[in-house]
Amino acid sequence: MATVAMLIILGLLNVLAARYPQRFDLTENQIFSLAPQSAEVLKGLETPVKAYVFAPEKPPQVENLLKNYARLNPEKFSYTFVDPVTEPGLVQAFELKDSGDIFLDVGNPAEPNGATRRIFVQNLSQEPFSESKLTNALARLKRDRTDKVFLLQGHGEHSPEQLSQAIKLLSDRNYTVEPLNLAEQLNSGKGLPKDASVILVSGPQRSLFAEEVKALEQYLNDDGGLLLLIDPNTDPKLGELLSPWGVTLDDRLVIDGSEALGLQGTGGLAGMGPTSPLVTSYGDHPITASFGQGISFYPLARAIGLQPQDGITAVPILMSNDASWAEKDLQAQVQFDANRDLKGPLTLGAALSKPGSKPSQESRLVVIGNASFVTNGPVTQQLNPDVFANAITWLSQREGEVLSIGPREMTNRRLVLSPIKGNGVAFLRFCSCP
Repeated sequence: MATVAMLIILGLLNVLAARYPQRFDLTENQIFSLAPQSAEVLKGLETPVKAYVFAPEKPPQVENLLKNYARLNPEKFSYTFVDPVTEPGLVQAFELKDSGDIFLDVGNPAEPNGATRRIFVQNLSQEPFSESKLTNALARLKRDRTDKVFLLQGHGEHSPEQLSQAIKLLSDRNYTVEPLNLAEQLNSGKGLPKDASVILVSGPQRSLFAEEVKALEQYLNDDGGLLLLIDPNTDPKLGELLSPWGVTLDDRLVIDGSEALGLQGTGGLAGMGPTSPLVTSYGDHPITASFGQGISFYPLARAIGLQPQDGITAVPILMSNDASWAEKDLQAQVQFDANRDLKGPLTLGAALSKPGSKPSQESRLVVIGNASFVTNGPVTQQLNPDVFANAITWLSQREGEVLSIGPREMTNRRLVLSPIKGNGVAFLRFCSCP
């Protein structure tokens, strides 16, 4: 009778468990649970969100984390793994660049104009899948403010059409990009847009008006973010803006010395020869923190000079190799001349900041001696898209709203015994055996 009663109880428990599933994380540091920040963001979702993982297989650590998200709010969060080979429709809808990309989507991307909002989270091949990345992407979905990047026009800069792939990278990260003719704005008395998160100056071929330079300088000093991509053999007349930051633009063209010396050319790998320096050395900065010795390249680049300035934090973020130099005379044979050329390694890009008008804000400036790396084609290759997108993210000061979620680690609870005590335990185990 007792056995029958026990079976009935177990059966009822199984039915209740199936109908009302509950999970309990009994580990000391809750390593199998989501952080309170993640739970709060999931609880606040107002519209169903779906995560799309473009990968031919399902990495267990990725699927387990996504399951935890779905359990906390199954009505508003779901996920799917997409094999890029068997799902060409979704690949086209998302304009997928690399396998391993993860997106969050509100709407139905399989239908024409079905997706209302979409955010790129990360690429699995570049860094491990993290709760912090996913939660912050969810948080950005519900943000009321949309970051705007304004693309300066009117001086021979790259057009939106020439930067369409770069603009797509930003739209995947919840940015909107609009052209800006600053001269027209100033002439009509409007000035710079008040809602500019970042102003991008990409490859100006002619000089800016002095009034435009002053407006950009004022914007920068008012906690703005400015990205200057300046090609060699051009003079946009930005000296008055750059001088207080200790930045100078070298007029010479950077040569990849390994190519010119007849070695295995780094620039040659990019199809541009010695005038396309390949970079594998990066500064310790949020823009390039995760790059390691990855590759980025810059067809036709100039060096950036940095002089220390009080109150300015300047970090070189892109450095050429030891065999490179900045060439003065391109008419003669291309070889290093110690009397006229500048020996490498050279700084090709720098990130600078100074305290802003508010405790949580900064004035931020990124200067890179090349603009073509963000044009259609190069911007999709190697780490070029990451350099560009990370620079925009840092300049827009998004990290002020980023949720910091530390990794969960098991506490070491191993018991260390002396040899005498260890032998005693072994003896007791032996004596207790039948």
